[in-house]
Amino acid sequence: MSASASPSASPSGSPSGAAPSASASPTPSATAGSGQPTTPGIAVGEPTPTPVKIPATGYRLESPTTLTVYFYGGVCDKYGLRVEEDTPPVVKVRVVITQTAPRGQACPAIVKGQQVTATLSKPMTGGAVIDLATGEQLPPATEAAGGPR
Repeated sequence: MSASASPSASPSGSPSGAAPSASASPTPSATAGSGQPTTPGIAVGEPTPTPVKIPATGYRLESPTTLTVYFYGGVCDKYGLRVEEDTPPVVKVRVVITQTAPRGQACPAIVKGQQVTATLSKPMTGGAVIDLATGEQLPPATEAAGGPR
């Protein structure tokens, strides 16, 4: 009496005796054993990070050329403001992470109201501020609404 293996018992997930398909093998650029990063700055085997969208909650003009944007962000990261002034009088902004917490540093998973300030190349007079993370116009504000500070 001979024993037969069921198709699901095969470690490759294919029926017994069937060769695994060529599409199941990793592409040469993503081979973890190569010792080379798949993307500059990304460790071998790590997924490529997706850009973080940090929605702004409002803005304030400190002066005609100084814009402060309010948002909620993690307490361990450092933030900056990317500004596009190519369609006056509209100013487009995006809150960006400029520095993440050092690896191994304990960091609580909480956010707090924060602000970033940028100097505009030309005075902003009567225009709108558009948040590139949401595509929406930001309301004037004096600080981030609610939450811990």
